[in-house]
Amino acid sequence: MDIALFLIFALGVPWATWLTLGVRSKTTALAMMAPGGVAAILMLTISPLRLGHSPLARFGPPEYAVIAWGVPVIWVAALAGLNLLFHKATPSRTFPDPKIRSEIVAKLIFAGALGALLALIWLWPRLPWGKDLPLGLSSWQSLSVTVSLLTLFSLLTRLVTQALVGERALGRTLAGYPRYLVTVLVLGVLLPLLGEELGWRGFLFPRLVQYNVHLALLGTMAAWWLFHGPLGYLTPTLRGLPRWIPALGLLGIAGPSFFAGWLLLQTGSLWPPLIFHLTWNLLNPAMLGSLYTGKEGLLRGPIWLINGEGVMGTIVSTTAIAPLFYWLALQAAQN
Repeated sequence: MDIALFLIFALGVPWATWLTLGVRSKTTALAMMAPGGVAAILMLTISPLRLGHSPLARFGPPEYAVIAWGVPVIWVAALAGLNLLFHKATPSRTFPDPKIRSEIVAKLIFAGALGALLALIWLWPRLPWGKDLPLGLSSWQSLSVTVSLLTLFSLLTRLVTQALVGERALGRTLAGYPRYLVTVLVLGVLLPLLGEELGWRGFLFPRLVQYNVHLALLGTMAAWWLFHGPLGYLTPTLRGLPRWIPALGLLGIAGPSFFAGWLLLQTGSLWPPLIFHLTWNLLNPAMLGSLYTGKEGLLRGPIWLINGEGVMGTIVSTTAIAPLFYWLALQAAQN
């Protein structure tokens, strides 16, 4: 019952929004939060999977958070290399709009800082002060250390980004930091990502895996595919393309979906899939351009072809990533 209700509303609300109001930034952001919102309501009411016992409530081994970051880095780098090797793209030396350059720099710095932070969290217990100043939420001491570390990394990331894009006014950066922290990290990152991941990997996957791991892997992939379906045909930048291209690009969801499923099975935690999703959303458009906005990345070429969610990305996803992590997910389910 709860699975059926989830699929009806998690898919129905976004589809109705996009079909009636169109694909615009505000409506898209709100629609993206629908799966997580529906999942949270069900877990607080009728679902046997309770929110406090869901994958959201567990963090898992920190080394898998590093893996969740590292795989998309290698993935996007490999796609960039293939595009250059086959002469499908060339490096972008200039950008007609300075804002695009600033966005690319910000995404790359944020992704790099995220990887450094995850590596530090993983290594923290092995550092000389790691046992005396533990990370986590188990005590007020560990909570204060964790919050201080996250705040410091976030502030340093902001300062480095501002310096690289030409904004060197320290006082102005510090004064605007609280607003930046809320709008970018919370409203721009956590809520939209949790809106998707809490629905697909935090609710649907755990409920389906109780029946069968194949059903969980394939069912979650299919639901995620259907969720993104309207975007492939209603996004203005994709309307002029042959209709088979958006459909083919949606097949590339198999690789990310199976990788995220493997992370969930290995850790029991939603946070590694969320980290993977965030890292992918930062690196793919920064390097290979955005299918949804039409903005180019560090490589210049037909975005529908070179992008990680385009033709090249679909080929790599369906031939290499998807089979590998489907098999690894089955192994994880047996252990």
